[in-house]
Amino acid sequence: MVEAERGYLIVAENTESTDYVACALALAKSIKLHTPNAKICLVTSKPVDDPVFDFVRPLPFGDNAPNSDWKLCNDWQVFYASPFRQTIKLEADMIIPHSIEHWWTMFEKK
Repeated sequence: MVEAERGYLIVAENTESTDYVACALALAKSIKLHTPNAKICLVTSKPVDDPVFDFVRPLPFGDNAPNSDWKLCNDWQVFYASPFRQTIKLEADMIIPHSIEHWWTMFEKK
């Protein structure tokens, strides 16, 4: 169900060695620093209540690798989890040092 026109989506499933939800929080804050009106959706199986995220969604089909550090196998679920008509999926362990709003224009041409 589309709830917003466009936004950024971050999948964050923690592993034994990495707190990807904390990474996603840092990423979301870096986006909002440069683009305060950006919409951000976190997809995770963890309970998260932080106002930096406009949407928090569970993995629609659950964590496909609950006992593994290989969480990329959950990425296919973003198509079902995204509340946006247009979505840019970002990796949780990124930081955005400046606005990336120009990406929308670039992607519209592809």
